[in-house]
Amino acid sequence: MAKRRAPKGRSRARPVPSNARYAFYAITLALIILTAYLSWQYAATQQGDYLYLSSVTLSLLFPSIALSWMGFRGTRPTEIISSLGLSRDRLTRRSIYYALMLFAILIMIEIAIGLFSYATGISLPTNVGMLLNGAPIYFLAFGIIIAPINEEILFRGFLVPRIGIVASALVFAALHGLSYESVSEFAAALAFGLAAGYVFRKTRSLYATIIPHAAINLIGIFALFYMIHV
Repeated sequence: MAKRRAPKGRSRARPVPSNARYAFYAITLALIILTAYLSWQYAATQQGDYLYLSSVTLSLLFPSIALSWMGFRGTRPTEIISSLGLSRDRLTRRSIYYALMLFAILIMIEIAIGLFSYATGISLPTNVGMLLNGAPIYFLAFGIIIAPINEEILFRGFLVPRIGIVASALVFAALHGLSYESVSEFAAALAFGLAAGYVFRKTRSLYATIIPHAAINLIGIFALFYMIHV
């Protein structure tokens, strides 16, 4: 039986080259070791620099894990970008609309939590202010610009199609709760993870979750600094 030829004018998409895959494996392993080392140094010395650097390396590890796994599975580069919701055709008016909707929902959740705390007298402490107080500029900029992209790539673009919205949101919330040692941060991250997971599944666009994620981080950092310095 004769083999079917690919249509002329179209090049067959090739899997990620072996050298690139091995490079991602090496980067992922290096980030795991570096994050563990910096976390150990922070636990031993309590120096803030180690905490900030370990947070950065952990964030960089997120997309590295996703890209390493997808490359290992033989996924083609164009398919990786598309499945993560980062291709150009995913940045549409519809995705922007859902981004604005998600942002509005998150603001309402924050207001509702504040009203609940005020009405009941139940304190909902958070350690985010302690982490950000005295943080270097590079860490703040990273938290607003880079960290939302890294987190959305792993938790929405990579995990939602594989383990579902609820499970990915729980993992996302657990990491935030452990990082900040705060129940309120766990609850806020869980609410965000569920809403963002729904938006990603609805739009298949990571832009619809990255934009509100970055905006919330920006507002949160400015709000905490205002509370600290006023």
